[in-house]
Amino acid sequence: MSWRSAARRPWSLRAASLLVVAGVALTACQSAGTPGNSPTARPSSPGSSGTPGSAQPSAPGTSGSNNPAKPSTNEGTGKVKPPKRKGYSIRYGPNRTARVALTFDDCPRSLAEEKEVLRGATDLGIGLMLFPTGSCIRSKTFDPEFARNLGHYVFNHSNTHPLLTRLSYSGVLSQLGPPGVQSSYGRPPFGGWNSTVARAYAAKGMRMWLWSVDTNDWKGYSEATVVKYVIRTARAGDTVLMHMHWNGFSVDALRKMQAGLAKRGLEVCRNSGTPTPVRSTDVYC
Repeated sequence: MSWRSAARRPWSLRAASLLVVAGVALTACQSAGTPGNSPTARPSSPGSSGTPGSAQPSAPGTSGSNNPAKPSTNEGTGKVKPPKRKGYSIRYGPNRTARVALTFDDCPRSLAEEKEVLRGATDLGIGLMLFPTGSCIRSKTFDPEFARNLGHYVFNHSNTHPLLTRLSYSGVLSQLGPPGVQSSYGRPPFGGWNSTVARAYAAKGMRMWLWSVDTNDWKGYSEATVVKYVIRTARAGDTVLMHMHWNGFSVDALRKMQAGLAKRGLEVCRNSGTPTPVRSTDVYC
């Protein structure tokens, strides 16, 4: 149809056509801005003492390069799929269940605090994975035997918490020796390791166990922030990194993590109710 023919069309028809075109354009604009049509960013997280050289998050919720992709879950359905792994995983350690392992490094503020928190965890039915340094044991701010007798696991975390990748082979061996915990698993400080460090761990009969969720609690985040991050971030079979000197290490925080994860259909590692061996190759989870 030519423009002359169109010009002779009744004004009412031309006005209707213009209204239809305007409506289509408006719908397209609204659809482009509708929530859910664009990817949703993952919430930020508390920081990390992760692998040296990796970028460090600056605020709660930013996962660093030390946090690998998480195992799959069916959130909200109460059905959680355990991760499928072939062989040993340095990130998830000996836990092959869908339960979340709550782990704590370094020293508590005092021996009294260790006993209070570990008794509370046992009463809650939670089994903790603890990685104290030899310095904690030497200074008597951490008692490995007390922890094991309450059904928790105690593993090596070096003696003085150096970056092991800067040490010689003999230096790493010394860091993994007494008074540090002599166990089947160990966690290198800062998550830093290389072939020399790996060889020393193997010589000591230890496997390295790092983590898959880093709370970065050492940056001083409040208990509420750490708890919220664990509840929102942990997935089936994860290993959560926290520290005994910071705000996630309390009976109240553990209770809230356990309850919050349960609402998402996730359980934390259980406490067997019996003492754990010094050199556990398996963990009751």
